[in-house]
Order: sequence, then C-alpha cells, then structure tokens
Amino acid sequence: MGSSIASRFGIDEPSWPELLAEKYKRVAEVTSEIQYGLTYNRVIPLLSEVPRVELLVLHFGIAVGWPVSFRKVDIKLGTTPLKNEYAYHQPIGKGRSVKSRIKNRIKFRARNLLKYLLFMTGQYRPRVNAGDLEDQINAVISVAHSRAKEIVWIQHVPAWSMRTFVERWYYERYVKRIRWFAEKNANRGVTFIIPEGSLVDAQNYALDTTHLSARGHREYAEFMSQVEAIRKLLV
Repeated sequence: MGSSIASRFGIDEPSWPELLAEKYKRVAEVTSEIQYGLTYNRVIPLLSEVPRVELLVLHFGIAVGWPVSFRKVDIKLGTTPLKNEYAYHQPIGKGRSVKSRIKNRIKFRARNLLKYLLFMTGQYRPRVNAGDLEDQINAVISVAHSRAKEIVWIQHVPAWSMRTFVERWYYERYVKRIRWFAEKNANRGVTFIIPEGSLVDAQNYALDTTHLSARGHREYAEFMSQVEAIRKLLV
C-alpha cells in the first residue's frame, strides 16, 4: 500500500510493485493499492480493510512532514491553483521555446517567493507536528500488525535540486525523527527503509523531483527484492 510515489505517476512503464509482482508471480501473489496524499492518519482506516497477508509493505510519500499552504490563494503559479494543498509540488515544464522557458522560470521564482512569504506569516508548514510522529507511527504499526506479521515501511525522500530551504529544513527534520524511531524499534517486526545512496540518484526522479522515473521504479524493485523480509518470503 502506498501513495502516488509507488504508482505509475507520469510514466507509461510498470511501477516497482508491478515489477515485483511480475518477477515473483510464480511463488507469491503481490497486490498493491495506491492512495494519493497518503498520510499516517489516512492509512489506518485503509489498513483495517486489508485481508490478512504474509507481508505488508507501506510506501509513504512526502505528504508526511512536507509543508503545505494554510491560506487559499486563488491564483495560478505553475500547473495547478495554489488553493490545492499539494499544488506547490507540481513541476513547471521546461517549455518548448526560449520565451516559454523564461516564463516558466519566472513562475518558478514567484512561486518560491510566495512560499517564503507564507512561511514567515505562519501559513506554510506541515500539518503534523513532529512531536506527534511517534504516536502516529505506533498507531499505524499496531493496525498493520493485525493484518500482517512482517511489515516493511518505506519513507520516501525527494531530490532536493528544486526545493526551497524551508522545504528541505522541514522535511529533513521529520526524516531524522522517523529514522530515530526506526532505530529505536528495530525489533518490532518492522523493517524501516529511508532511501539513500543510489536510490536517491537524480535520474531516479521525474521532473517534479519527487515522483519516481521509470528508472527509479526499476531501481526500487531491484532494491526491494533484496530486503531481507521480502527475500526470505519470495525466494
């Protein structure tokens, strides 16, 4: 179960769950469910409907810990209205001409400036307090363990090349806390994965520097097939 990070978002090739399903179709039934904007609170009622399985993989995107706008700004800067809470993460196309590329670059700069202005007025911040993460993760693990004995938890990390200081500062803070919690609870039947190394190579991301490219999905599928909890079940 995962957010749009685990889907075919923006590509015409299989996602990493689909690649695993095809690779191991003779030894296991691999199914996936995608929920856009998946957070820890949103996943709990979904997990309660999952049938009992041998292994449950959860792939969370940046909806957890990423700042969003608390003010409805009814203008367009980029591809979607800013009144959409995730509009800030939409890519601005490169453009087919010099004029369009300049126009898109201006939109990109203006959108980032607006983020800083909203941040300084307290209107651009994560919905979840970092101090509440442990309680939320505990709740997810509790429900997930009622559906599966083994759990693999992936906390996605975006590329940082097009991100503002505010976004990097907030999300890295959350990731550090999640990593600390993972190390603290390593023996609870949960394998925590925070991508690093070759998995966060720039070529593994789409233009929005958040979702995975076709290559990124292939890299994830190969990496996941080597995770001990998955390997001992499928090999």
